Amino acid sequence: MSELKNYKVVIDGFSDKVYRDTTIDNIMSEVVLFTNLWNIESITSIKSKTSYITVLDFGTGKTTQYKVWDVDSFDVEEYLDLQGHKVEDLHWLITTCNRINLEY
Repeated sequence: MSELKNYKVVIDGFSDKVYRDTTIDNIMSEVVLFTNLWNIESITSIKSKTSYITVLDFGTGKTTQYKVWDVDSFDVEEYLDLQGHKVEDLHWLITTCNRINLEY
């Protein structure tokens, strides 16, 4: 059996998709349900990297942190908007550290 990996799949006419903990066979089985296999432009193995988005929300006065994977594969500000933040009222940063150090 194939090793479970993460893959980024590019298919002509569709948005790129990241498949997590799967095999090439599983990807092919899914893709064939909605398009022809020859529409696949690429399948790339990717390393899943855990990152954290730390948000300083001046509108609410709160600091929030979100655990995310493969942060390079999506729009951070769109993600924060979907989480209920007003992007114009905040600052954000991406880090691999999940700790927030408070010094007074």
